[in-house]
Amino acid sequence: MSDILRDAYNACSYGPLEADDPRRVDLHALGVRGSGRDPMRRLQQVIKAADKPTQQLFSGFTGSGKSTELKKLAASLKCAGYTPVLIDCENYLNVKVPPRTNDLLATAAAGVDEYIQHNCKDRLPKPFKSYWDRFSTFLSSEVKLEGINLSGIEVKLQDVSFKTKLYEGLEQANRLQDWSQQCHQFLIEATAVVSKACPSHKGLVIIVDSFEKVRSDYAHADEVRHAVETIFIRDWKLLCLPCHVIYTVPSWLTFCEFGAAAELGRICILPMCRLVDQYSGKRVPEGFAAMRAILEKRMPLDSMLEDVKPLDDMIAASGGYPRDFLRMMREVLLTAMMDKIGPPIPAEDLKRLIAEVIESLGYDYDKPIFDEDLPLLMEVAKTRDVPRSERREAFRLAELFDSHFVLGYRNGKEWYDLHPLVRRSPKVKKALEKANGNKNQE
Repeated sequence: MSDILRDAYNACSYGPLEADDPRRVDLHALGVRGSGRDPMRRLQQVIKAADKPTQQLFSGFTGSGKSTELKKLAASLKCAGYTPVLIDCENYLNVKVPPRTNDLLATAAAGVDEYIQHNCKDRLPKPFKSYWDRFSTFLSSEVKLEGINLSGIEVKLQDVSFKTKLYEGLEQANRLQDWSQQCHQFLIEATAVVSKACPSHKGLVIIVDSFEKVRSDYAHADEVRHAVETIFIRDWKLLCLPCHVIYTVPSWLTFCEFGAAAELGRICILPMCRLVDQYSGKRVPEGFAAMRAILEKRMPLDSMLEDVKPLDDMIAASGGYPRDFLRMMREVLLTAMMDKIGPPIPAEDLKRLIAEVIESLGYDYDKPIFDEDLPLLMEVAKTRDVPRSERREAFRLAELFDSHFVLGYRNGKEWYDLHPLVRRSPKVKKALEKANGNKNQE
């Protein structure tokens, strides 16, 4: 019977699911990932309705199911007659260093090139040079890059030292703009190649995933955020490609000063699973049922647990954040195996194990909270929104979003709240009690 717990433990590993994966839970269809229209349907409808190439921005927390939803979108677009190319940024660039606009353009070009080489190889016009061959030729003939070996450049672009030398050489030769033009020219030709290889298709759709993971250490955090804003606000025209394209962006960009007014338009957001009502604070039963369904799709709960009711405490502590929920369940199962408990795990033992893992994960959330964070966290807790009075607040909030201290939801409109585990922090609890006390005195 211990095999049941071991299998369930492995089933809690988190990663993107294919559109037809039986473990997938459609939170939007269950009415707990916002209200109104599915953001994936909106992204697709914009493409279907447009008579020229479109550019759209999409955002979601890491671990919220964003990549799974994009896989579903790609499958839906394919069924509708389009040719979607889903590109993982992490295959082409280093998300731990400040990005440049050309990094994103090169990622799009390289991803489309890989698709063509794998899916259109027998139908390629002669001659058709790959993107990396073109880029190497461009660098060799147009730019002086002393001491740099261009072989395997597609891998070396992720190396910080190589990338620094590359940009220094391009800037000294005043050829940065030429690189971006080369990316566009390649994509123009590539779009024509895909159209010829798939004559009945309705158009190429590039989906650039994982760019929302761009972040750096604390010392360079502002540098990264300025870089992201530069790409999507100052350089937005360069992101207009000769085909439809969807870019993922960090969730914090949605509330930065120019985020909503960017020329690329509104950012389509994937919220968390809603567990409480925005106004009353009462539990939303459908949200708890949806989170349980995430486990039910992965493991035989009836055989594993004597009673599923204790799971509600863990669901509430997750804040509707799927990755945290699965992470906590893994810890519960691991501890049960270590202590040789069940299956089925008795209800009292399950309650104890859940309490332990909540306390442990809560400590992980408590450690990075600084005194300077408390005013912002109190404002979010009070208003269920993010402060927008000062630009420096937006950058600090970006760090809180990256750490998942603040979670985003939708109930007709976007709203925000503290992660429940952040509320358990002694510092935060004390500040909340003080704020509530002052409010009562007023």
